[in-house]
Amino acid sequence: MTINILIVDDQPGAYKELFERLAAIGVSRESVDLEQSGYGALRRLEVKHYDLVILDIALPYRPEDSVDPEGALEILDDLVDPGLAHSPAYVLCITAFESLPPAVERYLDEHLIYLIRSSSANAAWIANVVRFVENVQKVKVQEQSVAFEKDVCILTALRKPEFSAVRHLDWNWSGPKVLNRVMSYVEGSFVSDSKTYEVVASTGARMGMVEAALVAARMVERFRPRLVIMAGICAGYPDETAIGDVICSSPVWNWQSVKRIVSAKGDVDVRPDADVIDIDERLRPLAEELKEDSATLNSIYGNWQGEKPNSQLRLHLGPMASGSAVLADGSFEEIRKTHSRKLVGLEMECYGVFAAVRSIAVARPLVLAFKGVCDHGNYLKSDRYQRYAAYTSAAVSAAFCERYIGKIAEFP
Repeated sequence: MTINILIVDDQPGAYKELFERLAAIGVSRESVDLEQSGYGALRRLEVKHYDLVILDIALPYRPEDSVDPEGALEILDDLVDPGLAHSPAYVLCITAFESLPPAVERYLDEHLIYLIRSSSANAAWIANVVRFVENVQKVKVQEQSVAFEKDVCILTALRKPEFSAVRHLDWNWSGPKVLNRVMSYVEGSFVSDSKTYEVVASTGARMGMVEAALVAARMVERFRPRLVIMAGICAGYPDETAIGDVICSSPVWNWQSVKRIVSAKGDVDVRPDADVIDIDERLRPLAEELKEDSATLNSIYGNWQGEKPNSQLRLHLGPMASGSAVLADGSFEEIRKTHSRKLVGLEMECYGVFAAVRSIAVARPLVLAFKGVCDHGNYLKSDRYQRYAAYTSAAVSAAFCERYIGKIAEFP
């Protein structure tokens, strides 16, 4: 089986025999691209998906630069980021050196990246690369046998008011069905451009990242959706959001993941140490377009018949941090100063859902969150607008799906 391979090495002549060996296992020369610099590799990855990137550790960033013994570190973060539209499925590092720079060794160990030592005097390394490629081929065959089954999966943390708002969407919902001993779900469908798309939805038994991650993992493994959306309510930054506004989270992280450092004087310094997960870049322009569609947002606002604020509905695309605490003490400002001055939302589940989706190896769905602002996390916090915020979250999620699911279904 042919796969797409990108080799990044400033000594391309060392791979002549490898090309011949790859052709013997079904990987044609036309399926293998060569780049001699880190910059060139990143430009390739902007326009093409590769199943495997073979990366030399000692590499110039640009063709005219000198070889950097740690040059691979300049691009490895981009290669291993599953949120990038064209991030490769696998990365294999190559080096002709007996020992690695400590920073490189730590990086490869932390990210579980396989390393093969090459040698001009011994061709055994070529055989090792071929075996690695054969394993990638086998995995790709297995992955192609697993197809997406549903188009959309919508998740919430609370049965009321969040899941009930989703159930009120005009999506032909079924009655509850049993997934396992502790979970149930509903099925539905909607029409977009004269085509019917299938939806499943479920909710957790309690709030929090752990519960949300478990629910997401079970639903994705069972139904293989193309798109997962986390809906529900959140706290919004008061200077930038109004009650009922919807936040499309990009990126997400656990704001309570920090490093506490004690100085020689006994002073405690708290530093962010979070794993940050962003949305797939192909989703960003779609969310941006919906954000500017005032007619759709005004219609959603006008269709709510219950109590609502006087401000018109807006959609925000910005950072959302998850934590295990319900905040009503005004600490939003402090979290914003510590983590990100652009932080617009705080809630308790998104990072768990994004992390669960990231862990899916086969038929991994895209993931988004649309959360409605029900309060500002300060002393004015109340339940007054929770139903309205849950409604705006569900309605914006539906608008996104009905407008863009056809495009998402065509993503490679």
